[in-house]
Amino acid sequence: MHIQAPASYELATQAPVPHTGVDLHFRHHGSFIVFELSGPLTFRWVADEICSEVRHMIKGGRRNLVIDLAQVPFVDSSGIGALAATLNLIKAAGGKLVLLSTQRRV
Repeated sequence: MHIQAPASYELATQAPVPHTGVDLHFRHHGSFIVFELSGPLTFRWVADEICSEVRHMIKGGRRNLVIDLAQVPFVDSSGIGALAATLNLIKAAGGKLVLLSTQRRV
C-alpha cells in the first residue's frame, strides 16, 4: 500500500508535492501484525491512514502490532502523533505495540 498526498492538498498548494508518500506493507508474525514502513513518517494524511489501518486491524480481531521503522529516515510531529494515537488504540483494545529498528535520528 502506498500512501500519497491527497489531490486536494496538491491543488491547494498549486504545486506537486514531492516525496510525501510512504509505503506500508503488512505481514503476520505469530500473534502480531507487522507494519513495515518505508519513507518519511510525515504529514497528517499519512498519520490518518496509518491510524485507519490500525482501527481496521483491531476490528478484525488483531490487537498486537509491530511497527518496523528500519526504512523510515524521518518522523515529524504528525508521525509522532500517529505513533501515540496507535499506542492509545492498541492499549484500549488490550493489545501490545512494539516499535522496531528505530533510526538514531528518528
